[in-house]
Amino acid sequence: MRYLRLLVSAITALLFTVGMLMPVGCGAGSDAGDEGRATREAQDVNGSRDSSGEGWQAAGYAFDSSRAMQYIKQLSVGIGLRPAGSEGEAEAAAYIAGVFADSDYEDIVEQAFPAVDDNISRNIYVEDIGTKPEWVVIVGAHYDSAGGTGSPGANDNASGVGVILELARVFQDIDNVPTLLFVAFASEEIPEGYDEDEVGYGSDYMAEHLQEIEGEVIGMVNADMVGVGDALDANATMEAPAILTWLFATLTGIIGVDITVVKDPGWSDNAVFEERGIPSLYIEWVTDLDYHSPGDSYDRIDEGLIVRSGCLLEGFLESMNADLCRMLEQVQD
Repeated sequence: MRYLRLLVSAITALLFTVGMLMPVGCGAGSDAGDEGRATREAQDVNGSRDSSGEGWQAAGYAFDSSRAMQYIKQLSVGIGLRPAGSEGEAEAAAYIAGVFADSDYEDIVEQAFPAVDDNISRNIYVEDIGTKPEWVVIVGAHYDSAGGTGSPGANDNASGVGVILELARVFQDIDNVPTLLFVAFASEEIPEGYDEDEVGYGSDYMAEHLQEIEGEVIGMVNADMVGVGDALDANATMEAPAILTWLFATLTGIIGVDITVVKDPGWSDNAVFEERGIPSLYIEWVTDLDYHSPGDSYDRIDEGLIVRSGCLLEGFLESMNADLCRMLEQVQD
């Protein structure tokens, strides 16, 4: 009952933040007491709203899909296969660190851990300090590809990484309330036959070392497979309070984007955080029948989906004011 009351309060606060009563569109506030940025038009958000991203940017979003597509292409075409612990994964880690540096992040953390075949994998992350740095929201995606499948991993999951890298650039110019920790996870695609107790998943390793992060992690947002599909899902394992998932569904509903909330028991990087009671949101466009195969190639990536994924997450993260952060903190007590 207490959780339900908090959820209702959180949704009420979100509706106020994004201006549900506006006759057209929504506005997203970035700080307690802030009236938010310019009102954003919501027409045609479920349609093509053009693949170039111009419609979204005209509506006030800063997310640049062309940058995200460049990152996706370099990971899946320029580098290609990136199995856990491989030279390709290491090359991708260096590339991602370079992109963060180009976005003017100075403190780029490489979190190394044991990978397959006695190799090392690395999570790469940066922190965009918020006005209330005691709260931290992890925003991540895995950058390795499925080993043994011949997959260049364009959708799974260069697509998610491209979105996260561009969001990291965008939030350099936004006075967000919580600290946003943008992370590219290694070793999500651990090959079959390896002992999980001896070979680490990148997200699991981070979750086990949260004490290394200043502030309290109150939420986790995961982008996995966001470049191919026909419908948008908001997934959660439901092992932690699903408040973050429902808040995202509420926001997308306000601006007219169809979304399905799914209880997903399967593996992605959000699962290990939910196991520790941290609310999470995992977005995915469904269905991609070519993932984990050579067919998961860059030419199949739909820039329109990248636009919508990035802009929706931009608006959602920006809407996290102090009231919402406090509620996320309370559901873990």
